[in-house]
Amino acid sequence: LATAADVAAIAGETLVGIRERIGVLPQAEESEEVRLELVRLVKAVLEVLPSSAHDHIDHLASILEKSCYDKFPDVKKLACELIVCISKQQEAVHLKDYCPTLIKALLLNLSHQQQKIRVSALQAIGAIVPINPTILKETLPSVAKLNLDRTHQLREQVLHVISDWLGALDKSEAPNILPILLHGAADELDQVQETSVALMEEVGQSRPPLEGDDVVPALGHAPLALYPRAFKGRPCRGARELVSECLDCVVRQIISELSDWSGTTRSKAAATMLNVLVYAEDKIGAHAEPLLAAFSKACMDDEQEVCVATEKCIRLSGAFISAEVFVSIIDSNVRSGTSSVGSKKAWLAVLATLLEGSKRDFVAPLLPTLCDMLADMELSLPEAEEYQVHVLRVVLACISTGGDACDS
Repeated sequence: LATAADVAAIAGETLVGIRERIGVLPQAEESEEVRLELVRLVKAVLEVLPSSAHDHIDHLASILEKSCYDKFPDVKKLACELIVCISKQQEAVHLKDYCPTLIKALLLNLSHQQQKIRVSALQAIGAIVPINPTILKETLPSVAKLNLDRTHQLREQVLHVISDWLGALDKSEAPNILPILLHGAADELDQVQETSVALMEEVGQSRPPLEGDDVVPALGHAPLALYPRAFKGRPCRGARELVSECLDCVVRQIISELSDWSGTTRSKAAATMLNVLVYAEDKIGAHAEPLLAAFSKACMDDEQEVCVATEKCIRLSGAFISAEVFVSIIDSNVRSGTSSVGSKKAWLAVLATLLEGSKRDFVAPLLPTLCDMLADMELSLPEAEEYQVHVLRVVLACISTGGDACDS
């Protein structure tokens, strides 16, 4: 077996020779098998003599970059694995200046037809972004799309990458990357949903402990039945605080996605918003007006899946937004002189669902206001069933939530 001293004596010449064959474009070496063996030789050099990454970083970076462009999948995969390997060593700091060129090659592989190449490329991307965070902006759009990848393995892997970034990058980047992790809890597979929730717990638990006792939400705890099934209880304090710190950016992004042209994106956004509400709790009240306005449009979406997901969001919002606040917002919108009958119908649908998620003590004092609003709506809306059914829904929600307070 070669010793470190043996390898040190030939590492420079070896890597120069390999670079001449495969570290250029077009590559001089035509044989796929030979190119693969040359990358394996690079791996062997690094395993015996890790310090060679520092001494010959220019040659290594060129070899790895060009190998990521290689048409042979096995070469791509091994190059990605070597990037991850180098990134874990002390010598990783010397890779910083080469990250912008490496990331361009790696991002192209995120659309490769083979799952193993996409996963390997993502792992390499996850490894080099913390080395040079300036490449994050270029990287995020491509990484975010992986939430919709056809294979659950990649959808899970992107969640692990994002959770690592939340711990490794500056906290100012959290609002940009957190939505990708939250999207995972809206996945179609329970396994991916549970991974997202578990990783959020890990990220939250790793944050510095906060002073004081953990407080109960202002309106009390929401029933667990309103939570997505991946949640087995209230999220840890650190996870809730992280979402609260990023809430303004996250809410704006999801509201924008709720009006996207793609039904898949709108559906994913609505499902993700439900997860955001679980973490934000009563902090979501600060965003009540734009949020309810977005819900009033999304609950009447052409896609039934979007409507169903939005309804769940609205119901959970009713547990965290003060009834006084949401009744006031909706009252001003439905009684507005510029509000169309279609808009009034949508707002009433939102009101009924909010009331279903609220509690008796908060709804009871507002029953007179609600009755006045309903009287106006019954007269101002067409008599067709598609409109009047929402008036009836509000009445039933007042009765079911208001309880004995309706007697008076």
